[in-house]
Amino acid sequence: MHINNQRPVQAMRLLEGRTAAQAVQLLPLLFSLCGHAQLAAARDALRDSLPPMNAAQRRALHCRVQFETVREHLLQIHRDWPVLCGAPPNPDDLRQIVCRTDAATADPAALDALVDWVGYHTMGLPPAEFLAFDAIDAMRRWARSTVEAAAPRWLDALYGCATALPAIELPTLESLPPDSLCTALVADDTLEFVSQPTHAGACLETGPAARHRDHPLVTAAALHGLLGRLAARLVDLCTVLVTLRQGDDTAPPPPAAAGLGWVDSARGRLIHHAELDAHQRIAHYRILAPTEWNSHPQGLAAQLLASIGPGTLETVQKQARLVVQTIDPCVLATLQFTTPQAAPEPAHA
Repeated sequence: MHINNQRPVQAMRLLEGRTAAQAVQLLPLLFSLCGHAQLAAARDALRDSLPPMNAAQRRALHCRVQFETVREHLLQIHRDWPVLCGAPPNPDDLRQIVCRTDAATADPAALDALVDWVGYHTMGLPPAEFLAFDAIDAMRRWARSTVEAAAPRWLDALYGCATALPAIELPTLESLPPDSLCTALVADDTLEFVSQPTHAGACLETGPAARHRDHPLVTAAALHGLLGRLAARLVDLCTVLVTLRQGDDTAPPPPAAAGLGWVDSARGRLIHHAELDAHQRIAHYRILAPTEWNSHPQGLAAQLLASIGPGTLETVQKQARLVVQTIDPCVLATLQFTTPQAAPEPAHA
């Protein structure tokens, strides 16, 4: 088993030599997926060289990151989970997800409609009620009895495949102060660290399962293969929606370290670090993305794929596809099986 991550990390070098204002205009064009998260992290990293944002502007920016997270989770559940079960996605659901999250991002009045849509079409119950689940039995009863909504329907179909894999737990990036990575980012002239990051010699996990490791349902499900990470995506989706609906006025404070910006995106913690020269142009810019942690050659995806035991080609392929979709890298993933009759197959990510 071997992971070859070819995500073009060199793109961050295009920011060097530019002003901070030019960089924040270019970033969403370079990284269209999770563009709001990229922009939020960049604005914090370059905050000393940009016009300051007031509290309302910071809240608005981080709300856009949260709506982006909601959209990414909903697309996973409505687009990718059905495919893993051999069923086509519902095109109308995908249109509704894009339209409703866009509307809610631009108009707070549309938030209630989005939450209600998710409660009916995705969860089959209000998001706050799902967050009250604290045991696998409760989640299983919900999945088996709520057949019309997407999340319980597909989670029930994936249950056997997810629990057939062994439980793997890694230390989490979210448990570290972001400042603790500054030294490695500053010294990373060759992009080796941002391409294959480790901390104290260890591969870390980042994402919904790392963020919600202490939630009772995620804690209980983590003992059962990939089930904990599937449950964590639902917990993260519901948590963000509940937070948005409550009108949480707080925005993350600026990071303590100069030149550092970070944000928790749908796929995990995204970190930007910038250094400017005497002419206020970017001399050194590094982006540490969730994909590089989770897709490290010895990281989470590699360990999960290596844990797949002997079985029929169909079973092994299904488990491997589930691993890739659960990790959710922000690039196209191709699975190559060494069995002679197996051909490479793309896995949307």
